Amino acid sequence: AALQSRINELSSRQKQGSLVGTAVMGALSSLIVTACVAPPLVAALAVIGQTGDVLRGAAALFALSLGMGAPLLLLGASAGKLLPKAGAWMDTVKAVFGLMFLGVAIWMLGRLLPGPVTLGLWGLLALFTAGYLGVVAARNASPGARKLWRGAGLAAALYGVLLVVGALRGHDNPLQPLAGLGTAREPAERVEFQRIKSVADFERELASAAAAGRPVMLDFYADWCVSCKEMEHYTFPD
Repeated sequence: AALQSRINELSSRQKQGSLVGTAVMGALSSLIVTACVAPPLVAALAVIGQTGDVLRGAAALFALSLGMGAPLLLLGASAGKLLPKAGAWMDTVKAVFGLMFLGVAIWMLGRLLPGPVTLGLWGLLALFTAGYLGVVAARNASPGARKLWRGAGLAAALYGVLLVVGALRGHDNPLQPLAGLGTAREPAERVEFQRIKSVADFERELASAAAAGRPVMLDFYADWCVSCKEMEHYTFPD
């Protein structure tokens, strides 16, 4: 953090409007934003290392550099004309991204928490979003757009209430929070697996199945694996 602060300070001291100053600022900026580019760069390098395809790897890195650099060159050459003007709309953008970050946090916690608890958190987020849309966004909007924001807030509030009710009923699907409302809830059909924890257990079960003439399916499972839960709910019962 200290190194990045010094680089940022050195970059801001460069003379604007000169080729040398611009080149130095660009070189220093590449060090500052390295952390942002690291994930796709690591992914590209991993693919290159596994495939050994030099041409494909070079093309991937070249496409990555074009994707990162071309928009900056376009915005820089336009002398700021393509950039939106600062204003109150930036507060709305910050609020929207804040809600998205909360949604990502709930999505990550869903790997650890029970389904109804996660559904309840989604309901609280929807109610929180409804409050923002109906109060803050509507208050700052123009008279024509105020009704639109309040309508969106009302829809989010209704959806949040449905999610909370579904969570209280023990459901875990945000797309069907009130599935089976008014009827006795039947237990979901599921496939019972024999859990094994070692190669010896696997070989024993495999030999037992072979002696009985039965096929064997091996499922690698983890509670935090979203695909595992989807297969457990939708694929295996079919």
